[in-house]
Amino acid sequence: MFVAQGGAVAVIAVHLVGYLIDLGHPPAFAAAIAGGLGVLSVTGRLIWTGAQRRWPTTTAVAAVFAVQAVGAVALPAVGASTVGAIAAVLAFGLGFGVATIARPAILADRYGTTGFATISGLLAVPLIITKALAPLGAALLYQVTGSYTAVAVAVAAACALAATGLALGRAA
Repeated sequence: MFVAQGGAVAVIAVHLVGYLIDLGHPPAFAAAIAGGLGVLSVTGRLIWTGAQRRWPTTTAVAAVFAVQAVGAVALPAVGASTVGAIAAVLAFGLGFGVATIARPAILADRYGTTGFATISGLLAVPLIITKALAPLGAALLYQVTGSYTAVAVAVAAACALAATGLALGRAA
């Protein structure tokens, strides 16, 4: 789940400015919105911290990843307008930094500290590879389709997969 979501985040981090320009926004606006992802990362972490007090950690993280999926899939539909672009990026951006603090918490809670260390180490390689290759795959998808719509759908699918996996893992 974290590999899928990590790849989605990497794609948005690399392609958001180009995507917003492709939607018709001026470069300065696109850069300003993309620059806001850092602030949204902190905001998302604060929301997640509050949410995990009310719900199990995996449920709270699954909800954040689901909101990211909605933001990504909404971008092609509403992203041409200023308000739509801001809303879609806001929805996606709230989950930008959540995985960084949620992954250790979930792994340690589920597998203990010994299991956490082993699994975290094993997870590092696919996470790094995915974060490096996912933006390249998105660029290829953009070149093949001539549109960022397919990229947004793929990002939304990755976030939805991560949310579903966490929710199902919680149920199991």
